[in-house]
Amino acid sequence: AEKIQKGMEDRDLLLSQVDWCIHRSAQVTRQFGWCQYCWLPAQFCHCCHLRDLSRISGRVHFVLLCHPQEFLRSTSSGKLLAQILGGELLIFQYGPHKTRLAELLADQRTLILYPSEGSKCVEEVVSSANAAHSTVDTNIAAQDREPEAIILVPDGTWEQTRAMFRALSSIEPR
Repeated sequence: AEKIQKGMEDRDLLLSQVDWCIHRSAQVTRQFGWCQYCWLPAQFCHCCHLRDLSRISGRVHFVLLCHPQEFLRSTSSGKLLAQILGGELLIFQYGPHKTRLAELLADQRTLILYPSEGSKCVEEVVSSANAAHSTVDTNIAAQDREPEAIILVPDGTWEQTRAMFRALSSIEPR
């Protein structure tokens, strides 16, 4: 895993400086009072008006894995996915997120949403998770149960997501 990370950083200047770039971007959003999700000035932000759809995602937990270049783009709407679906937002190769990503990759419930040979259909994963949900004791609150599936969603251009998918697949193939 370290070898892959080092190889990618050698080819991509941003990946070698991702910690600094993300830290600086967060400082700027706080300094100017911009929204941390859409990066619009507070008076133009509508994030607080977005509906929380986490209850309809059933026993599926979504994790958006954002390429740093995509995360730093003001037009990146993928960041809103984590907010709407009640999921997580991780930034690829960002120091504070590396441990959580490793935990997710080690979890057998984690599936990477990416078209490839041997891919499972999203409907198949969601329906099997929801079917398992219907057999669970209904006295347990939904938020207290573990998700049946964790869907890791790479976010970026096709080139960026392909590079992330290759790196992730070589660490933990699924």
